[in-house]
Amino acid sequence: MAVAFDDGRSFLTNTISLLAPRGNTISITAAGSGPPLILLHGFPLDRRMWQFQWSALASDFHVIVPELQGFGMSTLGQPQVSLADLADDIETVRSHLAAETRIHLCGLSMGGYVALEYWQRHRRHLAAIILANTKPGGDTQSARQGRLAMAEAAVAQGTWPAVSGMLPKLLGAGTRANSPELTARVEEIMRSAAPESVAAAQRAMADRADFTDRLSEFTLPTLVVTGEEDELAPPAATSRWAEQIPGAVFKCLPSAGHLTPLEAPREFNTTIASFLRDTARP
Repeated sequence: MAVAFDDGRSFLTNTISLLAPRGNTISITAAGSGPPLILLHGFPLDRRMWQFQWSALASDFHVIVPELQGFGMSTLGQPQVSLADLADDIETVRSHLAAETRIHLCGLSMGGYVALEYWQRHRRHLAAIILANTKPGGDTQSARQGRLAMAEAAVAQGTWPAVSGMLPKLLGAGTRANSPELTARVEEIMRSAAPESVAAAQRAMADRADFTDRLSEFTLPTLVVTGEEDELAPPAATSRWAEQIPGAVFKCLPSAGHLTPLEAPREFNTTIASFLRDTARP
């Protein structure tokens, strides 16, 4: 598929499917050339949440967008999946598409949890890590119970009844009020997620590791991003844990909620590109 730049240039995006060691297939869309930049989507979304990143980033980077197990065109290998499994899927992607160099890895929300797990298991392959609208801590007991309840609701009632309450938390108040088309687009993506994939992802996140006490071990260039109106990763709390990472860069994007790449794409893209060009050359 050809995608055009605003200045008239164009590039091709390619979608491929890889078979992971556990038998699931991983759908990947890639474009551009340069240092590899892997983008990991949030829950319960898919590669479409990165729709504003292609033209802005693919001119300077080899942008690689895998869809996590069960989302988009990727298949769910087993009903029970862990974030370690998802991190190993990303290593499969890297070994096929960026085997000769270290990667830049950007994860948003659930994708951030996967990025942290990838750091734990495969950090030798990282040139830089970007943690967007996420957090390093594990769930409280009440949050964990809420995830498990959503998993059960998705299986029993279907995707939308289970996840519909998330929509106001994913988008900032300004976005919901002023961008009905974007709000409808996010709802469309959420509705497309399979119930069993929603359940598997929630169970995986409920059991995720807590990295709070390990932030001082991050020795690679790190960028932490959140939105001014993000209720799930509030700026004050996010800046506090970002300060524990040596040399980390923290950015709070104005007038954006939890989905900064969609709500503030120009600011998000500029922040990512500047950070990688200035501080995180492979």
